[in-house]
Order: sequence, then C-alpha cells, then structure tokens
Amino acid sequence: MNETVYVIARFKIKAEYLENALEYLRIAIEKTRQEEGNIQYDMHQDVAESNLIFFYERFKDAAAFDFHNKSSHIAELVKNIFPILEEPLQVNQLKRF
Repeated sequence: MNETVYVIARFKIKAEYLENALEYLRIAIEKTRQEEGNIQYDMHQDVAESNLIFFYERFKDAAAFDFHNKSSHIAELVKNIFPILEEPLQVNQLKRF
C-alpha cells in the first residue's frame, strides 16, 4: 500500500548561526519542492524561541521519502547544519487519523 508519509522535523539552531541556518534550510526547501514525490515541505519558526525551526513535510509514499533522505541536497544540508545545531535533530514520522 502506498500511503502518504507525514513528517515533523525539529531543528534547534545555535542562536549565533540562525541566519546561516535559515539560508541552508531555504536551499533545501527550494530543491525538495522540486522532488517528484514531495507534496508539502514547509518551514515554521517558533514565535517565542526564534532559533527553533520546525518542518512539516508530506511525501506521496515511503519511496519518495527515502529518495528525499538520500538526495544530494539533504546530504549537503546535513553537512552544513549539524555542526550548528544546539540540540540533536528530531524527526518524527506521523500517522494521520
């Protein structure tokens, strides 16, 4: 069965690197939205804690999500953003009811 994949990703960025991180994330957004299996890829910033960034993601199926995770632009994002995270990245795959 090809079920839509829903994901929430949480990035807590070191405050002094926020602008750099936002640029890296914007590049990932632009490229991810071009992926055939991507349905939605939206970035949100916490109102009270500006260095806390959330992504709401939807992919047409597990294969599309796997393709996304193995893409060169996500590898580049990981290389650039992991060193400037204040806390480990949290990624939750969700089930819709």
